Amino acid sequence: RSPLSPADVHATPAFRNDPAFLKRIGVMVPCHRSAEEIGATLNSLLLYFEPENIVVCDNANSLTPMDDTAGRVAEISERVTGDYQAIKYIFIPEGHKTQALCFGALS
Repeated sequence: RSPLSPADVHATPAFRNDPAFLKRIGVMVPCHRSAEEIGATLNSLLLYFEPENIVVCDNANSLTPMDDTAGRVAEISERVTGDYQAIKYIFIPEGHKTQALCFGALS
């Protein structure tokens, strides 16, 4: 048996995010060759999170970035805040998602 009946579910007020709480949450976006997709991802995140609390961790098996993800992040950051570095971008030359997450957590 479900702990809530259908009547209980409809009687419960709709959940709303607390804007003050959302200002304290950070988001890491591990990515690889994501110049095409990063714009849509960041635009969605910016609906809820402060630009300064978003870290894009671009990883690759290369000494240099493999596409223009950094440029796209900078464009969106500047458009939204006037500061091209408000959304943090980190390039990690090792191609492991866990490595990207580790660098993002340490930033």
